[in-house]
Amino acid sequence: LDGFRLARETAECDGDETRMLIPGGFLSLAASSVGDDENVTLTSDGKTVVLKSPFATLKCGLLSGEYVNVAKIIPDTFKTECLVKRMDVLDALKSAGAIMGGEKLVRLRISGHTMTVSGNSEMADYEAEIDCDCRSDAPLNIAFNSEYLRDALSTIETDEVVMRMDGP
Repeated sequence: LDGFRLARETAECDGDETRMLIPGGFLSLAASSVGDDENVTLTSDGKTVVLKSPFATLKCGLLSGEYVNVAKIIPDTFKTECLVKRMDVLDALKSAGAIMGGEKLVRLRISGHTMTVSGNSEMADYEAEIDCDCRSDAPLNIAFNSEYLRDALSTIETDEVVMRMDGP
């Protein structure tokens, strides 16, 4: 959580459960220093965390205080669930950015089997329709910062994603 974006990742671990507030910059550095299939060991004395891999040892001070309870922010059920090809959405977002110049706001309209990505600026309007498999109580109109949405979709490695939304 950085004030604009929120991500949740779950990983299997051996050992006792513990809670730590680890700075995001340290996690980014650790991710770039450790291979995808590489096992790591995390240890903490309550003030620092040490990450050990076969090729690197990283140490960082822990943050103090309580972190946001992500389980309370991300609901278990959603009003709209939309299965879509990840690259279709990414391509539409990239095209919208190129056509609209510096404008970052895009709107998604999800209805039935169609997701419409649209945006407008002083220079141009953009609209693209994407096939999707959507389960929804009603059509949904929602706006996103296209860069944040592109960042999220760019980190995912699957061909299809399920976008879940609880309302506009």
